[in-house]
Amino acid sequence: AFTPNNDGLNDQFRIITNGHQEVQIFVIVNRWGQKLFETRDQAEGWNGTFNGKNADIGVYNYYVKYKCSNGEILEKKGDVVLMR
Repeated sequence: AFTPNNDGLNDQFRIITNGHQEVQIFVIVNRWGQKLFETRDQAEGWNGTFNGKNADIGVYNYYVKYKCSNGEILEKKGDVVLMR
């Protein structure tokens, strides 16, 4: 879960790596599959907004595809809870 309420704690949901991976795509979608956020920058995270407005409290899905230092491509998906 994360709490994007601008208190400086847990304000973004982002990918954390040990530096040996290259994020190729990181996407957040809502329960209907609408894309709310997408980046290829592993330092960039989702701040809980969509089109400049706060997204609703709830569960969102994420997908990340990344390349390991050995050249292997891996994909992960799951969900995250947005709380305010």
